[in-house]
Amino acid sequence: MYDNIRNVSMYKSVVFVFLTERPIPVVIIKPETQVFSGENVTFICKIQIGRDAEWSYVWYRDYYMYYPYHTTQEFNISSITNSSQGNYTCRGRRRNDSQITEMSDPVTLTVLSKSINVYHYLYNVCENEHWFWTLV
Repeated sequence: MYDNIRNVSMYKSVVFVFLTERPIPVVIIKPETQVFSGENVTFICKIQIGRDAEWSYVWYRDYYMYYPYHTTQEFNISSITNSSQGNYTCRGRRRNDSQITEMSDPVTLTVLSKSINVYHYLYNVCENEHWFWTLV
């Protein structure tokens, strides 16, 4: 079958393919995911693997890039307002080889109003046939 072929060398190639799963970061909100307006809030993007690797981070709120130039693992918002509530996610990029993580699962920040419902604290009192409200 190969009678006409001379000086044919057969080479075997070995190809190694290393498949690794992309890490999935976790968003942590401190002190809690429900805070009162005016409080300070810290956001942390935690990546479990590559402990000694250096990462840069991208933050998103409601799936839009939130801090395009903010590349640190955590950031703070002081004196939070209602406009800061939403779903926060993050993604990391390893600096030595540019490996990108998956997008984290969203964590919802809810900002509660500090105002109180006065009616919960008022009590109707009748004294000497005169009605008045008193704070309880």
